[in-house]
Amino acid sequence: MNNNRDNTSYKVEITKISRSWLEQRVKSLLSEDIDIDEHEKLMLYGIDSLHIMKLSSELQQYEISVSFSELGKNPTLSAWWEIIQNKKRVNK
Repeated sequence: MNNNRDNTSYKVEITKISRSWLEQRVKSLLSEDIDIDEHEKLMLYGIDSLHIMKLSSELQQYEISVSFSELGKNPTLSAWWEIIQNKKRVNK
C-alpha cells in the first residue's frame, strides 16, 4: 500500500470494513450461500486454515493487522468482528 497518503483516505479505506462486509466476505469463501450463526465455529460451515489466511491477508491490505493466529483462536463471526473493531480503533 502507498504510505504517502493523507489520514483522510486512510480512514475512508478502514471504514469500508463493516460487519456486513465481514459476513459477506466469509460467505464468499464458502461454496454456498447459507445463513451463519455469528457464535458458531466457522469450521462447521467449511472455513479452513487457507480461508483464514486469505482473510487475514485481505484485512492487512486495508491496514488492519490481524494475524492468522488471532482469527484462528476463536473462529466465529462475532469474535472476528470484535478483533477487527479493536484493530480499527487502534489504527484511527
